[in-house]
Amino acid sequence: MPQIDPDQWPVLGPLLDRALDLSGADRDAWIRALAAQSPELVRPLADLLSAEARADERGFLAGPPATSLAGRTLGQYTLLRPLGHGGMGSVWQAQKTDGRFEGFAAVKLMSLALMGETGQAHFRREGRERSAPRVPSAGAEVARRAPFPSPSRRR
Repeated sequence: MPQIDPDQWPVLGPLLDRALDLSGADRDAWIRALAAQSPELVRPLADLLSAEARADERGFLAGPPATSLAGRTLGQYTLLRPLGHGGMGSVWQAQKTDGRFEGFAAVKLMSLALMGETGQAHFRREGRERSAPRVPSAGAEVARRAPFPSPSRRR
């Protein structure tokens, strides 16, 4: 992308839009007329048009953007597929790929719009609630049913 003086953008932006709306001989005639009126704008406009042509040749925006995060690794997890999305962000099925443990997890990705203090506090609170045990541990259940004194029942 060519370096353009930021002060020129308010002038160059509409000219670029107009030039991109034209093609072939119509564009050439329009640029010649611009050169007669404002020769200092022709070079930066030509640079922008050349950059746009190169982007087209490379297929920039030729198809839909790749929006999937599948296959991306975040920390020790690799995202596999989306499970859902909502107001807070999206939830993905992920596989732990750190080599120490093999398993799956749900990974929640917060929306960038919620990265302020309020969103972070909500995310932390939700994480604490979700990670709290919901059922007694297997050890506690065995100890409760054991016909003999277990370490947890001894006094």
